[in-house]
Amino acid sequence: MKKIFYVFVISLFVYGNCKKSDVVALETYLPNTIGSNWTYKIVAAGAAPTTSTFTVSNRDTTANSRKYNVITGTTGGNQYYSKNGNDYYTFRGVSTSGLELLFLKDNLDVNGTWATSQVLTGLVGLPGGITSVTINTAYKIESKGGSRVVNGTTYNSVIKVRADLTAVVPILGSLSFGYAEFYFAKNIGIIESDFKIANTMAGININELYTLQSYVIK
Repeated sequence: MKKIFYVFVISLFVYGNCKKSDVVALETYLPNTIGSNWTYKIVAAGAAPTTSTFTVSNRDTTANSRKYNVITGTTGGNQYYSKNGNDYYTFRGVSTSGLELLFLKDNLDVNGTWATSQVLTGLVGLPGGITSVTINTAYKIESKGGSRVVNGTTYNSVIKVRADLTAVVPILGSLSFGYAEFYFAKNIGIIESDFKIANTMAGININELYTLQSYVIK
């Protein structure tokens, strides 16, 4: 079960082969111009720090009738992002299901909230032969418009989002799975992500911090 939810939080497994048009976004918190890239320092509890670079490819993919930009990673894990107006989505694969997260609404003020809920099916390794769970995520804008220093660089026009995760599991009921925090800088992207995902019953303990080291926006 630990492996299942680790994939849910960190890995992204959608496949796409569509050609991506190179469209410049004038104001965005997730630039999608081809060739733009971000290098992150990754610090995980109990492991040596590593780095990974993610680059906007020339491909799109479609999931849940929504088009996603394919962002390739040097360590083998891709990322998938989509923007629709003021709403920003990421798509994450879990077993035979796909989890679509609406992880930023950039038009909300500080303390603005929203929530997403989705049933994941085809899971394995859960107690009692359970194969589906409902993932509920509650989001909140904790700060907006200020600055944040990450790896010695000061970023301005930053939005901080906190996401609290719970899983509703048949028989077991509602289980807390901790939280994640994201910092978005305007026209730059995600400058910091902090995952504190833990549940004793599920045997999960994920403590990882991603901080931006460098970036190139094309």
